[in-house]
Amino acid sequence: MPITKRLIVSPLLPSSSSLVMLGNKFSTTAITLSPKTRCISCSIVRSKLSPNVGGSHVEKNKKGKKIEHHLWKRRDSAQSGQKALALVRTICELPNEKEAVYGALDKWTAWETEFPLIAAAKALKLLRKRGQWVRVIQLAKWMLSKGQGATMGTYDTLLLAFDMDQRVDEAESLWNMIIHTHTRSVSKKLFSRMILLYDHHDLPDKIVEFRYLLTWRSCG
Repeated sequence: MPITKRLIVSPLLPSSSSLVMLGNKFSTTAITLSPKTRCISCSIVRSKLSPNVGGSHVEKNKKGKKIEHHLWKRRDSAQSGQKALALVRTICELPNEKEAVYGALDKWTAWETEFPLIAAAKALKLLRKRGQWVRVIQLAKWMLSKGQGATMGTYDTLLLAFDMDQRVDEAESLWNMIIHTHTRSVSKKLFSRMILLYDHHDLPDKIVEFRYLLTWRSCG
């Protein structure tokens, strides 16, 4: 029976040696591996052992800065987008009653292990784009009542909805709550939102007051 020889090249051995299999025995023989071959072998091993495979992908932009892409974000984004669309369709078909809308929203989150904040925020954004100001107010108030979405973005959307729905008193109540809760962390965008609201409703004294307050806070 002829003795077969099989050459086994391992990236873990020195570049000048390898294993030759003679029948059932191994022997060492000297060969020469080019640097290119050795790099390919090492890169294959590194790719198999890398903990980032399947989780993220790192690239470099034209300026040489690293950009990391998380592969699971797109899937989560699509799922929350579908939830947001379903929520918008549901509440837009309901009568304009607080109890009916809040009941549907509670049912929407009944089987969720965590509050679907991303989906709710996307639904709020969709309603804002469609100009559904009453629904924006209802959804935003419901989120805040659950202790969720208390961000400057939510406050800005809610103030805009109050403006568009002619609810100046409610806008001022919300503003007072924001000022007392967040003190000096209130963004200039919210000040501008209130100034626009007073301008839309022809309240020049309030505009002067807010501009003075904004200037004072900027100097402080």
